[in-house]
Amino acid sequence: MIVQLESLSSASALRIVEAAIVEATRQNFCVAVVVVDAQGHTLASARMERATPPILTFAEDKAYT
Repeated sequence: MIVQLESLSSASALRIVEAAIVEATRQNFCVAVVVVDAQGHTLASARMERATPPILTFAEDKAYT
C-alpha cells in the first residue's frame, strides 16, 4: 500500500506563524511559534521580541510532540 502525505507549503507555514503572532499580540501574550510537517521537521518558526530565547526550544519540542 502506498500512502501519500500532503505537506504544508513554506508559504502556508509562514502565514500560520504570522497569524499566531498577530493573535498573541492581540491577547498581549509573548510567544514563540513553530510549524512542523508530519515528520516533525520545522517548516517555519518565529520568536516574538520580548520572548526569552529558551521559549523557542520549548515551542519546537511541543510542536514535535
